[in-house]
Amino acid sequence: TAAERRLRREFGGARVLVAEDDASIRCVLVEFLADAGLVVETAINGREACEAVARQAFDVIVLDVEMPETGGLEAARRIRALPGQARVPIVAMTGRALEDDRKRCVEAGMDDVLTKPFEPQALFEKMLQWLLAARGRVH
Repeated sequence: TAAERRLRREFGGARVLVAEDDASIRCVLVEFLADAGLVVETAINGREACEAVARQAFDVIVLDVEMPETGGLEAARRIRALPGQARVPIVAMTGRALEDDRKRCVEAGMDDVLTKPFEPQALFEKMLQWLLAARGRVH
């Protein structure tokens, strides 16, 4: 797709953290993102995601909203509280995309929502959108 090609061309090597407790969804996300040239690290819950973000910088963070131990909403709040993480793009993944769900994600500090099940094109477009937005803030 055009978005996937542009990701590879302009953002190859960009670092993405995927926090998803479902192994099959996590594997699919990693495969799609890696095929688009992105470097992907994974976490199986929000606690691991927070630990990963405290260790290193990511260009985009994808958080499943419903995870054991620490869910995506709490993880987003904790990540936003970390030094230097106030503006990193965070995309929520959820099977529930009602307006109240979206509002809770935004209130927790997330920038966008990707509804499961997702189409690869939607994933590539979200990544491109937020990597472009982040690049625009840097210059």
